[in-house]
Amino acid sequence: MKDFNRISKILLKRNGFWLGLLFLVIIINSFFSVKTDIKTITRQIGRPLIALEQVLEDQINYDFYETYEEQLRKKYPDKLPANIYEEYDAYYEQAIEAYKKINADRDKYKQGEKIWLEERIRELEDRIGVYEGLFRENDFRNEELGIVKGKISLGKRIENSITGAMIFSAVLGILFTSMEHLTPYYDFTRMFPWSSSKTYLYKLGLGIIITSLVNLVFIAMTAFMWNTSYLSELLLNTDLVSSIFHSLARNAMFYTAIVALGTVAGNIFGHIGMLIIGLLGPFLLKSDYAMMRDILGLSLSSSAPILKFVESIRHTIFYPLYSPMESFFSNERLMTIGLVLYTIIIFGLGLYWSKTAKAERTGMLVLKKGLSNYAFFLAVVTTLGFVGQMNLYVFEISRPVSLIIHLILGYVIYRFYKILFNIKIGV
Repeated sequence: MKDFNRISKILLKRNGFWLGLLFLVIIINSFFSVKTDIKTITRQIGRPLIALEQVLEDQINYDFYETYEEQLRKKYPDKLPANIYEEYDAYYEQAIEAYKKINADRDKYKQGEKIWLEERIRELEDRIGVYEGLFRENDFRNEELGIVKGKISLGKRIENSITGAMIFSAVLGILFTSMEHLTPYYDFTRMFPWSSSKTYLYKLGLGIIITSLVNLVFIAMTAFMWNTSYLSELLLNTDLVSSIFHSLARNAMFYTAIVALGTVAGNIFGHIGMLIIGLLGPFLLKSDYAMMRDILGLSLSSSAPILKFVESIRHTIFYPLYSPMESFFSNERLMTIGLVLYTIIIFGLGLYWSKTAKAERTGMLVLKKGLSNYAFFLAVVTTLGFVGQMNLYVFEISRPVSLIIHLILGYVIYRFYKILFNIKIGV
């Protein structure tokens, strides 16, 4: 515990100013992000309400979402009442009756009236369908927004606002690991009277405490803004505790991945490269494979075995092992279990790398030679594949000419990364 306190004081003294500045920038940005989120959900709710009212008055308007919000606030200037759906359910029943009647009377309309009739039917179907999806059924698109039968899940809004905390975690992890190689401080850390693996564990412990506290501040701000918002009467707090725990757990696991990958990076550029490899996982390999086939005119079909395999593991605990970064932004509980498995693996690798990374390679992109070769291969293939996609679909260069360009670019990219992976930066 004494050693933990010592390294905590050193790390906070060294990085405190930058962390404070970063926190200030992110919390200001998060404040405006939550404001935008509230406005978006207000418009999402306002459209089916006002549109349903309009359609009963034979108004066929395709207004902007801003217009629906303005009309809603004009009708309810203070807050949207909790029982608003009792009023609009009456409009819904009237719209159903109008739809049934107009369908029953189809044959009574003359040929010249058919265009108006079909437009009226489409409009009723659209307004009724949107209202049902938002307020009467559990539409998966609205569930992703945290809207369940017209009520807003505060827990879901908190889970969806994790980005700011994750950015803070990423920068903190970089400051605690790869950034050290760019200054004489790294040589100082080698004189600590404890092992490098202990330093790794201490950085994880301190960082998780800091990022969790920061995340709690973001959560408190988000909860306060929603509870004082125009939509506060529609909030659901039933899943709030589990959502807070889920948000804290995801952020802690994300920070663990950042630090673990940073233990094998010799500078910040190597750390960014390792984050791309480690957080994209096998998804990066699949993407590289698909891009290289596309360059050769052998695009993957939807029935390709690799794509079928990916679909078979989607929404399972194994998907985070395939695409970790995507899973960090998922609210599915199975994804969280899969992320625990991923975190255990990446934590173990980080512990191994902290013990075996060679100090003489400090300043190089990757500290482990074998891993450096793998990263070099992925860097060349990914860059070539990306440039290839640009040539084919942005610049629309024909495939035969593109192949010649790729051969030349492939050599240039190979030579560039060959130099980059064999020089020391900041040392």
